[in-house]
Amino acid sequence: MEKEAIDDLIQIQSQIANMNKINHIQVLDILVKHKIEMNENKYGVHVNLSNCDTDTIIDLKEFITTTTKQNELLHNMEYKKRDVKDKYFTH
Repeated sequence: MEKEAIDDLIQIQSQIANMNKINHIQVLDILVKHKIEMNENKYGVHVNLSNCDTDTIIDLKEFITTTTKQNELLHNMEYKKRDVKDKYFTH
């Protein structure tokens, strides 16, 4: 496997690791859909991403992109909501 592909998988792993539990469940759904082999122990579920096919990697990247955009939108909406509250409802 070439370095660029390895770096890509490391980035995917890092982004998934930083997600919340609900997103982790959705990642597991993607992996189950693609019939990816997983190992589970008391510390969690472990997956060797280098064994994933291209379609699985594409689905994971799309999920990460969508989730990142949703989080940014929510953050911006919360910021605007706080701004309006501070401006008009705080004495």
